Amino acid sequence: MNFNRSSLGTYVPMDEGLNNVQKKYLKEEILKNHNRPTAELRKIAIRKAAERKINRAFSEIMALVGLGISLLFIAVVLVIFQY
Repeated sequence: MNFNRSSLGTYVPMDEGLNNVQKKYLKEEILKNHNRPTAELRKIAIRKAAERKINRAFSEIMALVGLGISLLFIAVVLVIFQY
């Protein structure tokens, strides 16, 4: 008997097509409330993974901006004390 098929169609895993970060958030959402529809859980996991990606990119950009401002400050101080 083929366990991958049912009378309704082909079985597709809930985390099919998700990357590791999205799978992590999907598992968290399943633990919170497993009674929600699969599509809703997948959307939440994808949204949270996208938010994490945006937050990481923003924090990296802010770190680079801070480094740039620090280097500019040092350059201005060196120019001022040179004269």
